[in-house]
Amino acid sequence: MSNEDFSIENAVLGNVLSFPNESRVVMESLSEDDFLNPKNKVVFRALKEIYDAFVKEASHRPFDLDIATVIDHLAKSKEKSKAGGESHIEYLQAAAIGNTNLDSYIRKIKNATLVRKCIVTFDTFKNIYNEKALDFSVFLGQVEQQIVSITRQREVTEFSKISDALEQMAVDFKNPTNNVYTGFDEFDRITEGFQPGYLCILAARPSVGKTAIAINFALNVALKNRAVGIFSLEMDKKQIAMRMLQNRSMVDGKGIHQVFEEKNDKSEEVLSNKTAVYKGIDRLKNLPIFIDDSPGQKLSDILAKSRKLKAACPNLSLIVIDYIGLIVPDVTRKDGNRQQEVAQISASLKGLAKELAIPVLALSQLSRGVDQRKNHSPELWDLRESGAIEQDADQVFLLYRPDYYRNDDDSKKKDETEVPSPADTEVSPISKVILNIAKNRNGRTGIVEFEFDKPHCHFEIPDLSMEDILNDN
Repeated sequence: MSNEDFSIENAVLGNVLSFPNESRVVMESLSEDDFLNPKNKVVFRALKEIYDAFVKEASHRPFDLDIATVIDHLAKSKEKSKAGGESHIEYLQAAAIGNTNLDSYIRKIKNATLVRKCIVTFDTFKNIYNEKALDFSVFLGQVEQQIVSITRQREVTEFSKISDALEQMAVDFKNPTNNVYTGFDEFDRITEGFQPGYLCILAARPSVGKTAIAINFALNVALKNRAVGIFSLEMDKKQIAMRMLQNRSMVDGKGIHQVFEEKNDKSEEVLSNKTAVYKGIDRLKNLPIFIDDSPGQKLSDILAKSRKLKAACPNLSLIVIDYIGLIVPDVTRKDGNRQQEVAQISASLKGLAKELAIPVLALSQLSRGVDQRKNHSPELWDLRESGAIEQDADQVFLLYRPDYYRNDDDSKKKDETEVPSPADTEVSPISKVILNIAKNRNGRTGIVEFEFDKPHCHFEIPDLSMEDILNDN
């Protein structure tokens, strides 16, 4: 059983402990054998006994429960240590995920039980076949009968009528607020924003600005009072906070450092920066932005934490992951096939987006092949490590910054075959950044040009109409 499966067990039991009356379906749908973790088996048995006693009373009161009652019950049955003690009970309660996806979690647990039954059945028939000289038809008949008996118990999702799907589609179109708009009008006009259930990939070469623009997206969403969860696997939360403060205060990093240094600097510049920085802090501190900067996170950790955040924060509207290449797979392949590992990660992130009904924006790196071409504009095939990322993604955005490359003229090149290399210095604090909407599953593709103010981690779309007027003059 994977770590994700254990986390599902924990979450379901946590729901019973945290929301007992709303989670009665757990007690009525599952059995002790559905739990693989030995501690969870004991905890469920205790919860079931408490629940059965409550039902026998034929009470119309809500099913009420607290940790003290469960621990006391375990102590009386001398199973407290087998259940992991108070610490495990408290851990389970903290793992509660809310009731939004409880039915799907119950279904996953029951299906996992059937898989285990199948494996046991296969081993049993293997022994029977090796030990007894059965007729082929008799043996196959027994296998078929047993497998059919197990698969009939399978929990599956129900089919939907086309009329129901059309009705839901119409409701969604009438309620476009479900879409998550980024605050950049041209980008939102083409893409219709990030849509619920979408896996969105934002890819670029290192240092082009993918983290910066993702921070701009997150800030703009949070400014509309829609919660954002950020998994920062590369930078710590202080660096993320610094970039957000640069964006909101329009003071660069050096200026922010000067404000917080305990020096009696009364210069006009420092005093002006101080005012702007503290105004920026006031704007940021109440925004619904949640940052997890744990390094080397496993895929199952990200999935579990996202579910927990959604349960605690129902208005969660966007998950940002920086970046997909740093996610540790739950099971490392013995053959070292990184492409297969990334394929599993991208498929799981797509599943997470659908399960939580929110967009997941995952950052990704492009391969070095972009640097080796004379035309450095990235293409879909430049996505690093796995074509599955492109396949699973609903939207793919490719970022390109022309001044990232040193464009020496031909006369200065030592070799005609030399290609531009990443620039060592930045000519201007303002860069043009081209965002190529290379894939948009249910919409248009196109190009959006941004201006990237690097010192202030600030993106904006230039007023091209004003630019045209100035050029005409």
